[in-house]
Amino acid sequence: CRVPATSKVCVRCESFLFEEGKLREFDYGAYFEQLSLDNSSGELSMKGTGINDNGSRQISGVLKEDENVVALDLDGNSIGDEGTAALANALHSNTTLEGLNLDLNRVGSRGFISMVTQLVC
Repeated sequence: CRVPATSKVCVRCESFLFEEGKLREFDYGAYFEQLSLDNSSGELSMKGTGINDNGSRQISGVLKEDENVVALDLDGNSIGDEGTAALANALHSNTTLEGLNLDLNRVGSRGFISMVTQLVC
């Protein structure tokens, strides 16, 4: 993986960030928040960016209060049941998100039930 010369962030590097020559875990919450603020269309794609359950929890924390994103594409990541449950929990507070794509993730029956329960109840 190469880090672009103009940016410290390399999202496709197994969820890590290079900063001052050191490797540390990428902060998906801060990244999501910045993308949300920079995006006027309300449609946000974080497709294939290596997001796992921890990254999903970070995004969920910001998503709870986000009022900009109406469609979120998380296709092709590594989000499992715990990350899906965190997203489902965030939807309880978020009133603007209308579309969420979790295709090609690791969502099992527990994650599916968490999401359906949140959407139905």
